[in-house]
Amino acid sequence: MSSSVSTSNIEVPFVKRFLEEINCEEHLDAFEKYKLLDEARIYYLDREILEEIGVKEIGDKIKILKRSRQLRREASGFDPKKELIEITGKINALNS
Repeated sequence: MSSSVSTSNIEVPFVKRFLEEINCEEHLDAFEKYKLLDEARIYYLDREILEEIGVKEIGDKIKILKRSRQLRREASGFDPKKELIEITGKINALNS
C-alpha cells in the first residue's frame, strides 16, 4: 500500500480514504488518536469501539460498520452472492 500522508510518522492514507468514501471524514482525528489506521484494525471495528472513540451519530456508525464488513469480506475472498448461487445449484442438482 502506498502512503502519502502521515501524522507523527504514522501513515494514515488508508483510513483517510476509508472515511472519505463513506462521508465520515470528520472522524479522522479520532481514528488517528486511537491508531485505527490500517485495514487490519478497520476490519474489527464494532459498535463499542466506535462509541469509545467518540463516534456518536448512529448513521455514521452504520456507514462505518457496513463498509468495514465489506472490506473484510473482500479481503477474505468471500462472495455471498456467488456462495448462494453455488448452494442453490447443489440443491437443484439434488432435486433433479
